Amino acid sequence: MKLRLLKFCLLMMATFLPTTASAFEFMVNGIAYNSLDGNTGSNVEVTYTYSGDNYAINYSGRTTVNIPSSIEFGGRTYSVTSIGNYAFCNCSGLSTVTIPNSVIKIGRYAFSNCSGLTSVTIPDSVTSIDESAFYDCSGLTSVTIPNLVTSIGHQAFYFCKGLTSVTIGNSVTSIGNKAFSGCNNLMDVYALMPRPHSIGTDVFGTQAHGFTDLHVIKGSKERYEIMDGWKEFAFITEDAEDESPSTNNGDANNGDVDGNGTVDGNDLNALINIILGK
Repeated sequence: MKLRLLKFCLLMMATFLPTTASAFEFMVNGIAYNSLDGNTGSNVEVTYTYSGDNYAINYSGRTTVNIPSSIEFGGRTYSVTSIGNYAFCNCSGLSTVTIPNSVIKIGRYAFSNCSGLTSVTIPDSVTSIDESAFYDCSGLTSVTIPNLVTSIGHQAFYFCKGLTSVTIGNSVTSIGNKAFSGCNNLMDVYALMPRPHSIGTDVFGTQAHGFTDLHVIKGSKERYEIMDGWKEFAFITEDAEDESPSTNNGDANNGDVDGNGTVDGNDLNALINIILGK
């Protein structure tokens, strides 16, 4: 599988990127970057290097990477706001990555097949995790999706066999197919969304539905029990805690108790349920 994934990474890079002398615009302290805003912009993404038809992952010999929140190059200061597509793809020796709070996006296949990766903290600034971003990172044992993340891409954590615990932040509205499928040792999923959206039944895989515990926040169990992709879990308990002040339970001051963006009869029912502790 790892060989197939490596070939796929190389094929995709060969297909969508030109075969020039390098895939990056500049390098600072051993990390390659591309500008996201053109010559006049100040935002950059972390990327990889290659030369001609010989794709050489620049970080393949490193075990630790500390990505800074900003860099200086050519007399200008840039903010690092994205981990680009394929940036660390197939860096199997990489064990620890530090991602700064300036990053808002983790791109496709950014850390795929980093089998040695045992520690990664996704910062609170991230809003999206793209397709296959952590595909086959078998060394990861736990992952916390921050509360600003709204979307988790297709197969984002597919085949992360070492995962035993996943925490999903309270703002997630979209989880792609097979995002956590193949995580055969997953024992606990902590879902902090007060009002979950339906997801595909293959997001966690049928095996997870049978023995993985789904932990939800107080008052939300009944909603999970009727939502596709969540109701399939055999064990759902209301013992998850969201300590973030950004939890969105609706704007009660304006009457939108159920948080659907409008004030209507449903808000009265939601208020009654809150009073009753449902």
